[in-house]
Amino acid sequence: MIFSELPYNEDNLRLLDTYQSSLPHAQFMQSSKWAHFQKERGNHLVLLADEHTEHIFLAIKHTLPLGFSYWYVPRFDVTADIEKVIKKIDSKAIFIRFDARTEALAKETRKTIDVQPSRTLVLKLEGPTEKILQHMHQKTRYNIRLAQKKKLTIKSGAEYAEDFFVILEETRKRDGFRLHSKAYYQAMIASGAVELRTIWNEGTMLAGVLLAYFGDTVTYVHGASSSKQRALMAPYALQWDAITSACDAGYQWYDWHGVDEKKWPGVTRFKMGFGGETIRYPGTFDLPLDRLQYAGYTIFRRLRRLF
Repeated sequence: MIFSELPYNEDNLRLLDTYQSSLPHAQFMQSSKWAHFQKERGNHLVLLADEHTEHIFLAIKHTLPLGFSYWYVPRFDVTADIEKVIKKIDSKAIFIRFDARTEALAKETRKTIDVQPSRTLVLKLEGPTEKILQHMHQKTRYNIRLAQKKKLTIKSGAEYAEDFFVILEETRKRDGFRLHSKAYYQAMIASGAVELRTIWNEGTMLAGVLLAYFGDTVTYVHGASSSKQRALMAPYALQWDAITSACDAGYQWYDWHGVDEKKWPGVTRFKMGFGGETIRYPGTFDLPLDRLQYAGYTIFRRLRRLF
């Protein structure tokens, strides 16, 4: 399969959406909305397609010291056929990094630290919502019903971002998560790449989630909860509202975007309580374009982690 660069314009972004949204468990980071968000952040990106314009994907440039670079392809299988076009676009590119969807990998690829979670949980959105509820853990069902009795208020929109950032920082400190900068989330919300959905008790925000909608899937990208009024079980009501809204809108999957009992034990228990099936992706890989420079990059990366 021969790939080439497509002009970056709205017509071709629509082609990107048409192809990527047709794939099962569609990935929001291969959508035009995500492309607009990355573009607004000042990143250089390209659209690549095969000779029949049937397979289209997004690649994002990342700069390295001394003028070098690499290209990141979120959740799409990169093959050796793509080497030539990236080298033509960027002569200083050292490698292509990608999150593989399948095990069909080029021999030259090298496993690296995961960028996107390689293990996730997806909830099938089929049948009446009561049926979905019955497949959940008993305690999760109880907490959802308990929270529903409290008459909490769901609010969506970018105007609630500042309150969300407060509980996001609180969540980081409490659970030890690594976060992007506030400006990153502000741009993500403002671009429309994600929806901010929150839950309140009177004038207090108790939890918030960032949701991405693409193809057949709604993805829970990030979330936060306050330490206040925990007995109200607000995060359960908020997630159930997101799930039922996704059902009503005709989506097929609710993707929890990463589970790991060792790295995120509490959050993983919370997610697993909603039921669903686990998907294991192969992980993140590098496809070296310049073997010598790539060897130097890997040595530098290891040394930097030591200090």
